[in-house]
This record gives sequence, C-alpha cells and structure tokens, in this order.
Amino acid sequence: MKKLAVIHFLPLEDYPPILNLLAILDDDPEIITKAYSTQKFKKVESPTLKNVEIQRSKLPTLKSNRIVRSLYYINFIWKTLRGLIAYRPDLILYYDPFSIGPIYLYSKYFNPNSIVLGHYHELFTSEWYKKAMLMVRLFHNWEKSYIYRKVDWISQTNEERVRLFLEQNPLVDKSKLHVVPNYPPLIWKDMVVKVSNNDNILKLVYVGAISLRNTYIKEVCEWVDKSESLMTLDIYSNNYDKETYSYLTNLKKDYIKFYYKGIAYDDLPKILPKYSVGLILYKADDLNFKFNAPNKLFEYYRCGLKVWCSEDMIGLKNIISEEELNLEYLNFNNLPHLKELIFVQDRKNMILNSKYSAETALKELINAVKV
Repeated sequence: MKKLAVIHFLPLEDYPPILNLLAILDDDPEIITKAYSTQKFKKVESPTLKNVEIQRSKLPTLKSNRIVRSLYYINFIWKTLRGLIAYRPDLILYYDPFSIGPIYLYSKYFNPNSIVLGHYHELFTSEWYKKAMLMVRLFHNWEKSYIYRKVDWISQTNEERVRLFLEQNPLVDKSKLHVVPNYPPLIWKDMVVKVSNNDNILKLVYVGAISLRNTYIKEVCEWVDKSESLMTLDIYSNNYDKETYSYLTNLKKDYIKFYYKGIAYDDLPKILPKYSVGLILYKADDLNFKFNAPNKLFEYYRCGLKVWCSEDMIGLKNIISEEELNLEYLNFNNLPHLKELIFVQDRKNMILNSKYSAETALKELINAVKV
C-alpha cells in the first residue's frame, strides 16, 4: 500500500480536476492519500470524502498586500512541511508552482528518497513568471534548479502545452512528460437529467471564473440583450472581481441571470442539460489560454450541450476536432445574427461517450503512483 501526499496550494473547490482525482483516490484501497491545500475566507462547500484527509491553511485575500501574502505562503509552507514530516509519504504529487515550497524543502532536506510527481493546471510561461510575486519566482527557481531534475512525472492538460513547456524548459527529460486532460467523471452519464429543449428560445449558459477584462462576458450579454428574446443567458460563478460583479448585478435584464454563488460541481450534470449551448469566453491573450482545453468544454459536452468558444483559442483546433465535440468558434467582437449559426446536437451519444472521462484521463497517473 502506497502513501501519497497531494499538495495543492490554491483551494481545491475551484479546480474540478483535482476534485475528480481525490474522489477516485478516495475509493482506491491500494493508496492512502492526504491532501494539503488552503481555505477561502468565504464559506464554500468542501468535497465529501470518506478516506482522504485534507489539511487546510488560510488563503490570503486579493486585497492582501505583498507582505501579508508572503506571510500566508510561509504559513502554508511551514504547516504543510510539518505534515509531510509526520506523514512521511512514499510519493508527493504537487499542483502548479504555488505548491513548490514545502515539496522542495521536504524532498531535499528531510526525505531525499521520496518520489515527486507534478501536474500543471495552467501553462506557466517565462513571461508569466516575470510578473509573478517574489515568492512564486523563488519557487520557480527551485523548480528549475532541483524539482525538474527530481521529478519522475510532469503532466500538462494537452499535447500543445507539453510542446510549449518543453520549448521553455529544454533540459527537462522528455520521457517524464505526460498529458492528463480535464475530463468529468464517468458517473455523470448516470446523473445527467434528460431535458427536452423544444421551445424556440436558445438557452445559453456560462460556468466558471468570470471577468470583464479576461472574458467576453460583456459582449455576450449585449448580444443576448439585442436578440429580440430569441436567447437567454445564465451565468454561474463565485469567482469574479468587484467590477464584474457590479456589471452583472446591475444589468437588470429579463433574459440574463447571474447566479453569484456559483454552482456545486456535482450539481452540474443535473443543471446543464436544460441548456442548449455552453459558452467558453476566454479572450486568449496569452499562450496559456490560446492553448487551453478547459474542463468546462468537456463538462458541457458530457451534458449534451453544443459549445461556442472564442476563435482566439487557436491551439484548441490542434487538440480536438470541432465535429467530435460539437464545437463552434465565434468572433465575440463581431457576433453574427442567430440565424447564421449552425445548431446540431446528438445529446445521447455525447452523454454516453466514455472516452472523455476523468477515470480514463487519470488512469496513467494513478498507475504511476502504484508502481
């Protein structure tokens, strides 16, 4: 039986892929798992797990200054490091550069024989690191000088990101690179509520982090408002800035609803099927978003929705075919009349397709833990 520590600095509840992994590990009798993460100040629903123990530290708010944020980072490092020393895992799986601190100290000074695995939700480019806070830049130096040589596994969410990662880190052993896509769990096919959309209104939905600066939410809201009651838009998000919250709450439009508390991940297969189209609204103004195949793409698909995304996401065209995922690229700066859009759905095949499941995506990673 293997002892695994999962280090995920940012709150677990904001990242469905890590929730899916922990749910699978929770039912695996061959692996003992402890997770180390942070807790938001506002109350959010924690994952329900029987066997996986989660240790939390406090997460700094967006209003916190650099000194305060650094102190929170130090507290996370110290608390997690103590937990690792007491737990003494066989393997450590870390997520993103924010989590590097305790892994570096533990594996270098306390247990050099520990096996380290890494996964990245995002593509962190050299340009991104230049703008990051000092503590994160320090972590990246530890990555380059030690972690990248120490790890047995590094995964990105798609092949294009693996290619770009290797371009920026040519000294990393290519054989250690893997792809772990962001797919929803297989159980969704049994949870999806069958809904018939036979009315003449096209029901749009957006789920996830939202921003006037980084997404086309304003453009879409204006488009729906001008659609002469042909469309509705529901927005589910608990991750936004004050400007975006103010804009959405002040719209006061009958056909646009903003659910500012978001939606629990496990409720998505019950709610999404009542819509016709799922939206992906990233402006894709950097490599991370240009070459992004987000989890919401596959979540919409598994619930039988057509997907509209920005034509800015050029890398997505190399990752997945438009026909396979019922995907259509739009210019959100110049949205067409509704009659110009192609709308075809095969909900049954989309819902039952087991190819895009977390169990399939995570199988190789979990096997690596068991070896």
